[in-house]
Amino acid sequence: MHRAQTTWGGRARDPAPAQHRLADTMIDYWTRFARTADPNGPSSPYWPRQTVLSLAPDHVVLTRTTRLRHHCAFWDALR
Repeated sequence: MHRAQTTWGGRARDPAPAQHRLADTMIDYWTRFARTADPNGPSSPYWPRQTVLSLAPDHVVLTRTTRLRHHCAFWDALR
């Protein structure tokens, strides 16, 4: 069960259609990355290497923030 499917105060919380599309996009990125080491594919917005992507419902875009702000040096060190 996903957190979005849990109940809050006895009422089911149904994600909006845009949230479902974002979840599908994120799943696509992760599964392609796990399979090929490249998150890009025909069904998702292109994600250039060495960039930070903002993932929001119906708004998947490159950010203007720096790699430093997203702790990329930490993740790069794990390679």
